[in-house]
Amino acid sequence: MIKCNSLCYSVKKKHILSDIDLTANNGEITVIIGPNGSGKTSLMRCIAGIISKKEFSSGNILINGKDTADYSQAERAAVLSYMPQSLAAPQITVSELVSYGRSPYIGSFGILSDRDKKAVLSAIDRMSLTEFSDTPVSVLSGGEKQLAYFAMLLTQNTDNLLLDEPSSSLDEKHKAKIFDELSELKKEGKAILLILHDITDAVSIADSISVIDGGRSVFHGSPDQFISSNIPKNVFGITPYEYKSDGKSMYFFSR
Repeated sequence: MIKCNSLCYSVKKKHILSDIDLTANNGEITVIIGPNGSGKTSLMRCIAGIISKKEFSSGNILINGKDTADYSQAERAAVLSYMPQSLAAPQITVSELVSYGRSPYIGSFGILSDRDKKAVLSAIDRMSLTEFSDTPVSVLSGGEKQLAYFAMLLTQNTDNLLLDEPSSSLDEKHKAKIFDELSELKKEGKAILLILHDITDAVSIADSISVIDGGRSVFHGSPDQFISSNIPKNVFGITPYEYKSDGKSMYFFSR
């Protein structure tokens, strides 16, 4: 479980985040949405520990009920994984990149056990990247790179996952693959917190939606509660429209 309590974060007296309260429960997908520049990525970086607690103006963040400040870097990597929006393209192979996900579990010599190797191969296969195993990450397309980093996330196998725009470079087929995998991880009891730009996608995949506007939490609730609220109109300037697909209510949003 991931829990933010009255989190405030400022840079040179500029308020980036103010009184953020947010909970991402085990076995649920929680999606953060908000206008550009609203503080979504800053919040994610605070949770990931890239922005440390000593930089907070006030408040705290708990991971599995423990303050993030009380985790060592190695301990945090064993309970929390993070896939940022901006992904590096190192001169290593896909297989090597994915193997980095096992770092919290291997010894100081960095030698992969048979179990670690099996986890790497399984994640590569799960993301349909077997043909790219020996391909340098630097020559992959944007979408292929995102799949490779997601495979690394799978090998890390933490209880809590953070993802910042994990589908931004993906076509519809590969986006569906990522969303299907997130649904499977939810079934495994993971707490999944992700930022999405597409509000239709957010409504379709989320168990809970958290809206950040101007660095503040302005909504946290179910997709149905979000749709029936005034938040779509007031924050995003859009209106939800319902349609049926195979007898199921679906929504799109339009200005």
